[in-house]
Amino acid sequence: MREVKTTVLRALPILLAVCVLPALGHAQANSRPFNPQDMLNVVEFIPGSEPVLSPDGARVAYATKDPALESNILSSHPIGFLWTGKLGDKPSRVAEGVNANTPVWSPDGHDLAFLRTSKGRTQLCVWNAASGKVRELGESFPQDDSLWPTRDLAPQWSTKGDSIIFA
Repeated sequence: MREVKTTVLRALPILLAVCVLPALGHAQANSRPFNPQDMLNVVEFIPGSEPVLSPDGARVAYATKDPALESNILSSHPIGFLWTGKLGDKPSRVAEGVNANTPVWSPDGHDLAFLRTSKGRTQLCVWNAASGKVRELGESFPQDDSLWPTRDLAPQWSTKGDSIIFA
């Protein structure tokens, strides 16, 4: 329990930096009122893909909804983009051009497991922080179109980090 509290406290400054500071800077630079077009530019995290810190606290990973898709408004399985970055650096997209979400760091923080969906098929993948390369694991499976969100079905690393468990 103590480790969870420490991780949450360490994540707080990152969450502020990712979510709040860009909005504050925009508000100060632009003195006009917030309008409906501004609402479309608000970053919304995919459920189960909120910012997660790497074990060493040097990187963050998260998935955001694609604001251009009206179908994402009430969707249980919104389409979005996976982002990662070092603290203080501009984040970059992982798995460019496809829907990706549910990031989970390996225990050593060198790899990031996530789900990538393309052409109606979902694939368990791992992104390596050092090389920036993505590799697919196992076989793909049909995209989940159920009415319930699957935030609790994210991949999980074994304690040693040598295998991934996925429902």
